[in-house]
Amino acid sequence: MRIQRERRVPGVELTGPVGLSVEEQQAIFSVLDAAVYSAGRTSVMMALRGSKAEKIRRLGLMDLPGHGFYAGWSEADVLAKIDTCFHRGWLRFERTREGLPLIGYTDEGLEKAKGFAADLWLKEVCGQAGAVAGGAALQLSFLMSVKPERNLDTVLILVERVAAVADASWLPLLRAWREAETKRIRRYLGAVIERLEGGVC
Repeated sequence: MRIQRERRVPGVELTGPVGLSVEEQQAIFSVLDAAVYSAGRTSVMMALRGSKAEKIRRLGLMDLPGHGFYAGWSEADVLAKIDTCFHRGWLRFERTREGLPLIGYTDEGLEKAKGFAADLWLKEVCGQAGAVAGGAALQLSFLMSVKPERNLDTVLILVERVAAVADASWLPLLRAWREAETKRIRRYLGAVIERLEGGVC
């Protein structure tokens, strides 16, 4: 399917811009991550309002942190929030040969998405450090991720953030994580483990 990249698409009138808190940005990007290149702004709006329509299920927009974030808001108000991401240069349209306007990231938006995904995954890792140290099995959703190619970059950002907060109590988790990772990521995790094992500040 051939796709043309555009900041504007005939027939699509952007609203806004309006204010966006960091929390709102995180919620919107959590849905965008699953929607880019496969859905339009209306589907993203529906997911953010908490829709359980078959279309939203099919696109995989149900079990996301941002699903239902704007429950009770009007369609127009939620679209204004999404459109603000276009105005700020984070999103663009990816128009298919049939003329369907799908949402895509700009370079700036992609970098922002990486950061938000790493933040979300860091919370997941932090939440398991104690449990794994106590003998629980490691369960990290991103280990089985099928996100776009930026996934590798996001995991590297995550490792950097883990290195900044981890202490020796994290070693069981880090060792289990290293065993489950790709060769490249294992190398970076190994460096964090060695620092903690050696007690280097």
